[in-house]
Amino acid sequence: MLSLPRNIQLVICIVLFTLLACASKKGRNFCEDDSQMDYEISVTVLLNQIDKNPNDQKLHYHLAMAYYKIGQYQKAEIVFSDLLELNDNYESVYVNRGICRMLLNNKTGSCDDLKMAIKKGENPAVFDGKTVSTYIQENCVD
Repeated sequence: MLSLPRNIQLVICIVLFTLLACASKKGRNFCEDDSQMDYEISVTVLLNQIDKNPNDQKLHYHLAMAYYKIGQYQKAEIVFSDLLELNDNYESVYVNRGICRMLLNNKTGSCDDLKMAIKKGENPAVFDGKTVSTYIQENCVD
């Protein structure tokens, strides 16, 4: 049997609880309406866990994504930046922070992050089906 750290078990339980709550209700509106509350609860739990495990990269990543999901892009950007201080080789974090910066109208910061993601080998399709490299070609002209 695989033994996971307690903090990871807790995060998994929160995610599973959220999914089960959504699956048990009729229609999608319930899940969509309550998802912000679910993410806000996740933020509280994740902040508590990060206090106990400040170097846990996965906790930081999930916290940043929770902030992103509830539209708190400034906080998500800060947590992604903290995560890059822990591990500057976390390629997908450059993409995610770049998206936050784009949403915060920080074009220069966004382009810098997306270029770094490409440099590190990350090129997902995240912009209406366009890859990061296509977005850079169209929007990050020096």
